[in-house]
Amino acid sequence: MKRVLVSLVVLLPLLLGAKGCSNCEKATAKAELVCYKLGDASPECLAAKAEADGICKPTPTPTPPSPSCDTLTCPPGCHCDPEKVECATDTTCPAGQCPIGYTGTVPPGLICGECPPPPPEDCRTTGCPTGEVCRLQHGGAWECVALPPITACPKELAEGAYVYLNDKAAGHGFDSTPRVHGDPEFCRLIHGVAVNDCHLESWPTKVACEMELMGGCPRWEFSPNKQTVMECVDNHSAQASCDHFGTQPAQDDPQTPTTGDSLATLKGFEGSPRECGLQRDVYGPMAGFFTVAHGKGFVRACAPNDSASLRCGPWQPFEK
Repeated sequence: MKRVLVSLVVLLPLLLGAKGCSNCEKATAKAELVCYKLGDASPECLAAKAEADGICKPTPTPTPPSPSCDTLTCPPGCHCDPEKVECATDTTCPAGQCPIGYTGTVPPGLICGECPPPPPEDCRTTGCPTGEVCRLQHGGAWECVALPPITACPKELAEGAYVYLNDKAAGHGFDSTPRVHGDPEFCRLIHGVAVNDCHLESWPTKVACEMELMGGCPRWEFSPNKQTVMECVDNHSAQASCDHFGTQPAQDDPQTPTTGDSLATLKGFEGSPRECGLQRDVYGPMAGFFTVAHGKGFVRACAPNDSASLRCGPWQPFEK
């Protein structure tokens, strides 16, 4: 009897919900009381212990498996990236197929299909000879065409048009001006007005265009009587000579030797444009838009490519 009273004194507070007791402690106390009263082998004791175990030792939640490509299903046109374990868009198609589009999924999937026929054999695949370029022509055909010439002029001269020289006295020498005749469109592009004869003033690359049309800087001719014609160069033993080639503001000093066979190596020529310094003979520079004539007679400017002197400037008298 004394044992029963002691157990009740210990267990009753737990059964009555003493403050601070957990559900596990209450279930355990209940099981001990039942087992004490009915015996450890009684069905009631075993049930109470099982109930207490269920409360005190809950079944652990199973850990979900780690994500892997084995459990990931990707839409068509995509594959599983094993490093990120996520779907990624395919970048290649199976052999014999070509990409033809993408799906509307996230991420978008590559759609593969029949490859288009190869392009026709034309200049895009065969290339073009030197000096030609592949261009799409009217009608859809690709053909090799000649590269347009690089020009400093507004356009190539029209058929039948030509360049000629005008010259006049200027300061202590003579100045020359190239002019174009017979190409109204050429003149319109420079001056805004379609005229049949014009100079090149105001064109951004005026000097380069003039030299392109003439084949270089103007050369100069001398005549004692407007019939016998000789080149006017820096030959002091001749009946007349010319020097100070260049332009009126930028003249060459004939006392300074000129050397070099390219603009990169040209030295000693003070005239302008510098290209004139490349036109030389044994006496030195021999061409320019301006010159000073020495001796007595007549002088005129001619284009280097006018070997027959058909379009030279008018004869200008000099005596110096």
